[in-house]
Amino acid sequence: HERFPGRIYRLIYEELTENQEQETRRLLDYCGLPWEDQCLEFHKTDRVVKTASLAQVRQKMYTGSSEEWRRFEPYLSPMLDRLAELGVDSRSLRLTSGVDPDEGSEPDREPSPQEASTTVETAMVDTVPVATSPPAEVVPVGGPLTPPTAGPLVLDKPAAATNQAPADPDVAVLVRHFRAREHAVALPLCEELLERYPDNAVLHNIHGAILAGLGRHREAVPAYEQALALFPEFPMAANNLGNAFLVLEDNARAEESYRLAVELKPDHHQAYSGLSAAQELLGRPKAAKASLERAVELHADDAGYLERLGTLRHKQGDNEGAIEACRRAIELAPDLVGARITLGAALQGLGHLEEAEQTFRAAIDINPSAVVAHGNISHLKTYSEGDPDIASLLGLLESGGLDKADLRNLHITLAKAFSDTGDLERSMAHLVEGKRLRKEELPYDIEQDRKMLEELKYAFSVPWPSAPVGPAPGGRSFQPLFILSMPRSGTTLVEQILASHSQVYGAGELGVFHKMIVKATASQNAGFGASK
Repeated sequence: HERFPGRIYRLIYEELTENQEQETRRLLDYCGLPWEDQCLEFHKTDRVVKTASLAQVRQKMYTGSSEEWRRFEPYLSPMLDRLAELGVDSRSLRLTSGVDPDEGSEPDREPSPQEASTTVETAMVDTVPVATSPPAEVVPVGGPLTPPTAGPLVLDKPAAATNQAPADPDVAVLVRHFRAREHAVALPLCEELLERYPDNAVLHNIHGAILAGLGRHREAVPAYEQALALFPEFPMAANNLGNAFLVLEDNARAEESYRLAVELKPDHHQAYSGLSAAQELLGRPKAAKASLERAVELHADDAGYLERLGTLRHKQGDNEGAIEACRRAIELAPDLVGARITLGAALQGLGHLEEAEQTFRAAIDINPSAVVAHGNISHLKTYSEGDPDIASLLGLLESGGLDKADLRNLHITLAKAFSDTGDLERSMAHLVEGKRLRKEELPYDIEQDRKMLEELKYAFSVPWPSAPVGPAPGGRSFQPLFILSMPRSGTTLVEQILASHSQVYGAGELGVFHKMIVKATASQNAGFGASK
């Protein structure tokens, strides 16, 4: 308020829930908007909501959730005592709970596709892991590659460096062992054949594929590179090289290899799929989606491609497109659990909550251990004593065998369930264990936060460049509105109210403001160390 006097409107969540019309009118007046009754019917708006409050903002306004935290006050004594030492009276705190999602506020969404949320998010989907090793390709014995262009294939290599495997009976045995996944048996045979035919590109490609099958991806890389050196027009080797780099998390080189594969073989759908995975990991979601859509065009009956495409579309806010892709995937493979979970999340994002819950339960029917589906259902219901869903969750916990991410999410879901039933001791125990597991996943460094806060304070202490707002498409006036607050404090609710107005478009959670700050303060922060 000191830095931008008159530019910030302070809206108190409790006052909004207790005096909805009065506070809504004040908000619209501040924004220079005429009154519209539909702003009181915000829960009827069919706009896409991508935060974890998507179920709550489909309900009418209600009160009381801001005091929900007080049920846990006995368990928060160490923190409250420390706040008291700092001069903060807990009796004056007006907070919202981080356990109960049945409130008119929301937590932050996860900032990137690769990190998990500290709560079980309603938009959470069971994505197909992208950094796994796709099946390697080998050339059938005697099966030549098709040159990428018409005309005779000319190799600037010795005659032995051909684009087909040697006519040797041992090669047939090698390929048979490889296809049977008998990699330990195939490896010495392949190395023996390479001694006989050191300039055969196909054998080097098979050698790399066998090493990859044994989990020795770093050793597979030079084998694929040698295959390409002997036969540069070898799309299978390029694709396999991309697979190896992807598993090794060298995503830039993976992208480069996949691009070579699709240049050599434009209909190489596996390479387009791998390219999509690399691009997503490199933080280019639009390019990743385009590459995967190309893979689907080339191989329309691949349920796995469609499942991943549904996930990518959902992450980018295209719920309709996600639903279309996931339904096609399920038609091809009815037992595809990930597609059903993504479908449920997309339906939830569009406000089709009953159908979303049915979809999540269908996923659980196929795989009772689908923790993500259980977690998403927890945001759509209030648990009660004797609830069979709680028994199912406890059964999963007792059965063991869950990976750390599923175990963490299961504890968070049980915390929500026992909070609903009033068993706060068990709720808190599961919450503490879930957050402990989450903390193991986060290499948190408080010094990084301290440095960031100091840089922010410095950035806002110096003059900012002017940032004129240009006209919107169609010549209409355009004025951005930023809704800023702490997590679980009503930002989605306020956006939903404003977006119900005919003159307002709710853009959701975007990274634009962060990018603007980074760009506008780059020069200031460059001198931060010497100037503070």
